Amino acid sequence: MKKKIAGLITCVIFLAPILPITVSAKAEPELEINLIGKLGIEVIITNNGNDTANNVQCSLQVNGGLLGQINKTGLGTISSLPAGSNDVGVKVYLFGLGQITITAIVEASNVPRVEKTVNGLVILFFVIIFE
Repeated sequence: MKKKIAGLITCVIFLAPILPITVSAKAEPELEINLIGKLGIEVIITNNGNDTANNVQCSLQVNGGLLGQINKTGLGTISSLPAGSNDVGVKVYLFGLGQITITAIVEASNVPRVEKTVNGLVILFFVIIFE
């Protein structure tokens, strides 16, 4: 009897690493916002999740500048953003001088709202973003 139990335990020890074990996580998208300056401002949306984000809505608000003269809004839509990919949500061109505040908001039908606010500097039409 003890030999049978020892044989069974030995088989389990040697076969356990060979047997397939499946672990699955809930499939859901996860969005990340990156802001790129230079000539204007680009909102790059990256889907770091493991499912497609559908009907992605992006808005960009830029305020500030010398004497508060910069007040620019941009809107964009991406119909679907597959897992592991990125795309430009919106691009806004500016002209002005001074410090600005940039707020980007991204929402999708199957993802919670994501918001990012940063400061930047506009020199004529060049934009420097401080993250």
